[in-house]
Amino acid sequence: MRPSRNALSLLALVGLLAGCIGPVAFSGFDAKELEALAKIKDSTTTCITGANPMYGKVTVVFASVDKGIAGTLTVAEDCKVTIVTEPKALPPKP
Repeated sequence: MRPSRNALSLLALVGLLAGCIGPVAFSGFDAKELEALAKIKDSTTTCITGANPMYGKVTVVFASVDKGIAGTLTVAEDCKVTIVTEPKALPPKP
């Protein structure tokens, strides 16, 4: 089965709006700003639902989770996305 052009166009549009596709300019950042940016650990999600005559109800979830964040992502029927992170274990005290 080949995805339709409309579906691919929708995915491209969502990617552009979410900032996932396209040029990202960090050239104006200095070393301290890049270091601070690298320390930010976060996650974002986008959930889209729709109806397709061939497939019925369709749910598309875009998730971006920074490396080093452990956890689970759950999607409910009403397109509610939940991310539950697991806290890192503290190192033993000497």
